[in-house]
Amino acid sequence: MAVFLGSWALFLQKISRGRYWSPMWSAFSVMIAAGYLLVSGVLGYEVASSGLTDTGSPVWWEIGAGLLAAAVAFGFFRHARRHKFVTW
Repeated sequence: MAVFLGSWALFLQKISRGRYWSPMWSAFSVMIAAGYLLVSGVLGYEVASSGLTDTGSPVWWEIGAGLLAAAVAFGFFRHARRHKFVTW
């Protein structure tokens, strides 16, 4: 497992041309995860190892995790802006 994870990290580092550990790369990755969790939680689909399961009501732990991930993504965006990784 460690060899697989190390190889995967090297692969991502190579295809991103060194930007894999930049705050912007992390911000967009976490933002996608936050969106997925928020939308599936609000619609009532529970993310499980067997796929999406319809619960018929909002899944509050997913909504909470999505909001937390959105806050982390916002922090990455602020860090990138503060350290001039982006100029907008």
